[in-house]
Amino acid sequence: MNIIRFGVEKPVPVNLLMTALLLAGIYYGLSLRKEFFPEQDPTEAQVTLPYPGATPEEIEETLAIKVEDALTELDEVKDLTSSLSEGGGGIIVEFREGVNVDDAVDEVEKTIDALQDLPDEAEDITVDLFEPELHVIRVTIFGELDEAVLKRAIHGVRDDLRTLPGMGDIRIEGLRDYEMRIDLEPEALFEHGVSLPEVADRIRNWMLEVPGGTVRAVSGNIRVRTMGVEERDDRIREIPIFTRPDGTLVRLGEIARVTDSFVDSEVTERFNTLPSASLVVYKVNRQDIVRMAEMVRAYVGARKGEDFVSTSVADRLALAGVLGESDRLRAWRLGRDHGSPLPPGAQIQMNSDLARFVEGRLDLLLRNAFYGAMLVFATVLCFLNWRVAIWVGIGLLTALAGTIMLMAWSDITLNLLTMFGLIVVIGILVDDAIVVSENIQARHDRGEPALLAAVRGTRQVAWPVVATVLTSVVAFLPLTFIEGRIGDLLGALPAVVACALLMSLIESLIILPSHLGHSLLKRDERRESHPDVAPSWTEKFEAWRDSLIHDRIIPAYARTLGYALNRRYVSLSVAVAVLSVSMGMFQGGHVAFVFLPADDAETIMANLRMPIGTPVSRTEQVVERLELAIQAQPETKSITSVIGQSTNLDSGSSSDSPHLGQIFIELIPVEDRDLPADDIIANIRNALSDENLGAERLTFERLSGGPGGPDITIRISGKDQHRINEAVNDAKRLLSGFDGVFDIFDNQNLGQLEMRFHVTPSGAALGFDAVNVARQVRGALYGIDAHVFADREEDIDVRVRLDESMRRDLGALERLWVIAPGGQSVPLMEIARVEESLTYASITRVNRNRAVTVTAETAPSLSPELVTSEITEADPATGRSSWDDLRDAYPDLMIEFAGRQEQEADAFRSLPYGFLAAMIMIYVILAWLFSSYIQPLLVLMGVPFAIIGVIWGHWFLDYNMTFLSLIGFVALSGIVVNDSLIYVKFVNQMLERGYDMPDALVEAGRARFRPIALTTITTVLGLTPLLLETSFQARFLIPMAISIAAGLISATFLILLLLPCLLLILEDINNALHWLWYGEPRPRPDYTPVVIPNVDEMGAVAEEEHDIGI
Repeated sequence: MNIIRFGVEKPVPVNLLMTALLLAGIYYGLSLRKEFFPEQDPTEAQVTLPYPGATPEEIEETLAIKVEDALTELDEVKDLTSSLSEGGGGIIVEFREGVNVDDAVDEVEKTIDALQDLPDEAEDITVDLFEPELHVIRVTIFGELDEAVLKRAIHGVRDDLRTLPGMGDIRIEGLRDYEMRIDLEPEALFEHGVSLPEVADRIRNWMLEVPGGTVRAVSGNIRVRTMGVEERDDRIREIPIFTRPDGTLVRLGEIARVTDSFVDSEVTERFNTLPSASLVVYKVNRQDIVRMAEMVRAYVGARKGEDFVSTSVADRLALAGVLGESDRLRAWRLGRDHGSPLPPGAQIQMNSDLARFVEGRLDLLLRNAFYGAMLVFATVLCFLNWRVAIWVGIGLLTALAGTIMLMAWSDITLNLLTMFGLIVVIGILVDDAIVVSENIQARHDRGEPALLAAVRGTRQVAWPVVATVLTSVVAFLPLTFIEGRIGDLLGALPAVVACALLMSLIESLIILPSHLGHSLLKRDERRESHPDVAPSWTEKFEAWRDSLIHDRIIPAYARTLGYALNRRYVSLSVAVAVLSVSMGMFQGGHVAFVFLPADDAETIMANLRMPIGTPVSRTEQVVERLELAIQAQPETKSITSVIGQSTNLDSGSSSDSPHLGQIFIELIPVEDRDLPADDIIANIRNALSDENLGAERLTFERLSGGPGGPDITIRISGKDQHRINEAVNDAKRLLSGFDGVFDIFDNQNLGQLEMRFHVTPSGAALGFDAVNVARQVRGALYGIDAHVFADREEDIDVRVRLDESMRRDLGALERLWVIAPGGQSVPLMEIARVEESLTYASITRVNRNRAVTVTAETAPSLSPELVTSEITEADPATGRSSWDDLRDAYPDLMIEFAGRQEQEADAFRSLPYGFLAAMIMIYVILAWLFSSYIQPLLVLMGVPFAIIGVIWGHWFLDYNMTFLSLIGFVALSGIVVNDSLIYVKFVNQMLERGYDMPDALVEAGRARFRPIALTTITTVLGLTPLLLETSFQARFLIPMAISIAAGLISATFLILLLLPCLLLILEDINNALHWLWYGEPRPRPDYTPVVIPNVDEMGAVAEEEHDIGI
């Protein structure tokens, strides 16, 4: 490789390259975007079906089914999921893999635009690209204040925050929209024979602004427009409605009360039991959530009168006037200079700050990466000389800086998984540098000139190093095969590893040889010029260390290896036995498997659902009792309660209904409390155990920023709702049979009382029809939107309806009079027949079928995977499982696991294929390197034995195995192969020079013992700070680190002892085949290790001399 020689001969361009990489890494490191998990490309569209006042069944029949039938015909569509509730609904359209999402969204829009026969009362259907949103932080203004005052105050905060760069989407919660309300007096309508729809039509006609065209006069064009009534309550009262017989006008103000008020909604919000209004900042698209949260905190701090505290170099430089305003300083000054102070009695507070999880975990990983790098440097310093340690350390920094540069160029963000990837590759980056530097140092110690040793030492291991990089990259490729949400999250990890290893290759083969060669040259020149200088203490330590390693440790290892080789079949049997015992530990449940571990959290969300039809006053009473139980917990920091509304934090969508409630509980930091979130939830439940809340459902969910949802989810779908209900009951009975399974609920909402009116023949004789009656009844209760105008940054409806008493009294509805087309006033009950029925408060549909979801939670000590495995495990006596019985009992229904179990199935379905593909590619790389078909198989045979350390590591550290543990094992396979291939490469070099197989195995082990042991130690020590981390922030990643660290420890023993035995067993097989073919045995050599006096022969190969300026 001439590039190696160039790097050694030309140190100036090499140093310039290193400097450029370091500066680029610093620059891009300061500007790299931060987020919790890697960005996911949108693969879905959201179709919104607004139908104000309509029931879910009506929306299903008139909108959802028609839209679903049309979209199913599109080739781009994979799945349809519809969620319908009173007043509207939505359809999530999932597209097939590989489809251009933007084009697919356009096709969906065109298909829906072509639909006919949709209800006139329904509003326009909209189609949007569905992008997951991340809740970042919530700002709350609270106090004993009027709703209008709260709204103006929170709007001011929102408007300020919107002026800050990169702020994302800001939504106000807990407040009602403005509305111009027109409450008509029924007696006046009946007296004059005017129906409510007619009044609404006249108001609409008076408020419209209609363009009249253009007059093209000689002097110029003049536009003509007919103006409507000004959108003010005093002007609206003057609208003429009809004329009396005496010719006088009856104006709207005479028959109605016109008020500028709020939408008639029963949603209220409280913060620490006081009225409040909140805004939530969501991350959408490409914002940096840490930057967003920092600006919000600075702004709120300024509004509270707090001084600005600089937390970064950019802040300090901005305060000193060296740089322009930092984002935090700009936000703080914006809050300080806000024109109007908060209203008297109002307080402002931040809560539900999920960005802290990102900051905490990134800080955790950065801190552990630093400590790991220090341990790695100290280890190299102890095992190699200080020059090698320094240049390996500088090389590590250079490779990491180059990695960050490549990440920025590739638009890879700094997040939980990419940071963990960087920690993992720290050891791998050092491995390459150790292999190269150790070989250079060894050749130089054997007498080669410094620069020649740098070239030849690097060239000797160059192709094995290239192979180790390729195998490491390939080992992470299975992560790209994983399907589902988990696959989307883990897909960034291989890209980070590839960037890091590419920079490692450049640093190890170009930069490191140049630095180390010239460093050794200067040392030699200094020794030659001062031959009488006494050895320094470092040189004495190095001499003592080398004596310990070469005279004691390596000979002891060589004797052990010789003993194992002489008993190679026993050695292999012991390894297989240990592997079998380890697998038995796992199969026997001594090391449990949990797909995704339950993290601790600092925010808990409580979801309350009362029986359908519960008035909001009763829901509020139950919420108050929940608040008392929550406030009694010493770990509670604040409480935000929302009554009459429930919000889905994943999509940002919300459902309004008086029987719903939601409470956000913010806990004090984990480091400051003794109880985890699960125990706090249990204490709250215990505090409520003696109270009869009357709730249909009360669930608690930890908000930790990662994948969430119920522990167990079963989805049942089909055409027959009655059969679905029966299957739901059977599924709930099945789950209730397990101890530790609780909160077993379904999302059926049957129970909403509905009154259905049917026009009678006598009504038809008076000219009534279904539309006429429906408009009058709808207008009386829900109202009719006569006009919409924009003001105060909202679209404000002018809504016409009857007065408040009509909507609060069922008897008033039964006494309602309607106006016939001829003007007669007739009691509603005389022209319509009424029937009462129960309907659904919400409806879910999956792929054009009704669907019901059964969910359950498990106790912290019970793994959801254990429950589902017992459900699906066949009984040995019958050969059937409970799951089989349930599905066979309802062949006309689709019964399947969803949620967490669906994610698990997606991940495990594709992971084996990815792992097999990786093993095939690694085999190809090894076959190319070894020029052998069999040796790569022996190397790969060592990979399964690495599971020994993985299982025992989890058992010893008392951690459950998780899906990330398996990902760690996949990554470990590449590291195991790396150490093995360099060992086998040295064995082959020894064989080419005429050594017998046993001698070659022992002497290759002697030559490679130190670098193999050192690479293992550095990789393990790089992960040790993370393994010892007690913060709950680290528990999510520790299982992956255990797999790599503990698995590598066990794999190292296998490489140093079992791999030579396998190679020798292969030699025995060759001997047997030789005897079978030729009829005579091959000479059997003595397996006693041979001591080679000329140590230079162990690693050197014949190379031509190059003039490199020695």
